[in-house]
Amino acid sequence: LSPSAVRRPDQGTRASGRPQGATSATTDTVRLTLAYRPPMAWETLTGMLQAESLPGVDQAEQGRYRRTVRLGDRTGVVSVADAGSDSGRQGRNHVEVDVSTSLLPVLMPLLSRLRHIFDLDAQPTVVDQHLTQGGLGDLVRQTPGLRIPGGIDGFEVALRVLLFDDRTAGGELAERVVRALGDPISTGIAGLDRLAPTADRVAEIGADGLQALGVPVAVAVPL
Repeated sequence: LSPSAVRRPDQGTRASGRPQGATSATTDTVRLTLAYRPPMAWETLTGMLQAESLPGVDQAEQGRYRRTVRLGDRTGVVSVADAGSDSGRQGRNHVEVDVSTSLLPVLMPLLSRLRHIFDLDAQPTVVDQHLTQGGLGDLVRQTPGLRIPGGIDGFEVALRVLLFDDRTAGGELAERVVRALGDPISTGIAGLDRLAPTADRVAEIGADGLQALGVPVAVAVPL
């Protein structure tokens, strides 16, 4: 695409305010690669992301992570897989990222956030050395290249911590909150039909609304 085509507003893929109906994420995608330092414990990383996935927002299955994205007034979908985890493709130390063309105007901040989600800037050999020195050598040898999953932004990280504080009820609670507070989006991908709740939307519903959804809300009492 030419620069002007990338910048051109795409009607139907913008999300401003709270839409009356579902916004649409374009099915056209661009494939990019993001490098990392090996080794990469990809299956373990995506397993941790799946354990705290927001129903309708993100999913990790069969070695691929998908999610809806809202950055500014742009919405779309990203799909990420480890190129080095496929049979016959060892030595490819990068992840392959399919990005909706609707997200191209915000591509650079998006890629930065994806690097944070997958901890791609980690130095795993250094981390593994420290873990080994701490007495965890056997575990390091079993699963080298462990990384800490991040989030698309700080608010979403905090939201997941709040929703999954109780592991036994976390999935049901997350689904209630996302259905109530997450804007709908049409992606054409089964199981991805919501954008993550925003800080503004959570603030709008307030503590009483969150409690009605079953979210534990701590109230600070002055001494």
